[in-house]
Amino acid sequence: LLVLDDVWSIDLWSIIRGAFPSNKNGSRIVLTTRNENVATSVGIGSHVHRLQPLDEKDAWTLFCKRAFSNNSIENPPNSCCPNELRPVSEAILRKCDGLPLAFSS
Repeated sequence: LLVLDDVWSIDLWSIIRGAFPSNKNGSRIVLTTRNENVATSVGIGSHVHRLQPLDEKDAWTLFCKRAFSNNSIENPPNSCCPNELRPVSEAILRKCDGLPLAFSS
């Protein structure tokens, strides 16, 4: 099993694909990408897994952990964000539309 993370270029995949063993021998490659054209160009279109955005609650929890370093279990989920930052935090999450990479970078 070989994992290639965050492949952005079809040209890059074309160059390196010949170096990998045939899947006839039981070899498997897992490739992650944010570019659907790359995913479909590798010849496994039926095996493309599209990640879904986080729901509002999970997005809020992850955002709070990343933005406010609030990993404490005893704090209720709505208390992680200071009140004065809540409107702007909620606006950020709306813009990110549940995509974790957008608000955890």
